[in-house]
Amino acid sequence: WWQDWYPRLVGPGGIGEKLGMQEVVQKAGETIFVPAGWWHAVLNHGWTIAVTENAFASQTLPMAWPSLKNDIARSRALLRAIRRQRPETFDALMDLDSEAFQYVADHPDDSLDEKEDEPDFRMW
Repeated sequence: WWQDWYPRLVGPGGIGEKLGMQEVVQKAGETIFVPAGWWHAVLNHGWTIAVTENAFASQTLPMAWPSLKNDIARSRALLRAIRRQRPETFDALMDLDSEAFQYVADHPDDSLDEKEDEPDFRMW
């Protein structure tokens, strides 16, 4: 990618500027926030330790849910966590995705009842 695509974006006549491409050099101790949906690439110069966290903001749920719901076990765990921690978001999701709501209605044994000793939700 760095040898084939990067030069096409930033080189003479590259489309990076038209696409709104931003380049930054992050220094020690600095934090960079990459909004949901932004494509990004990272090139580390030398030895690096990186700590990343994927925030799952409720505003991104309509965009993310179609991909997440196909993994039944994880999507059910996610729905349980959302219902427990963000009931207003859960209600909005049920309004957004009648298929998810129908699944919950059709599968009472696999519904969103809290699981005994269920750990905090982690997607991976």
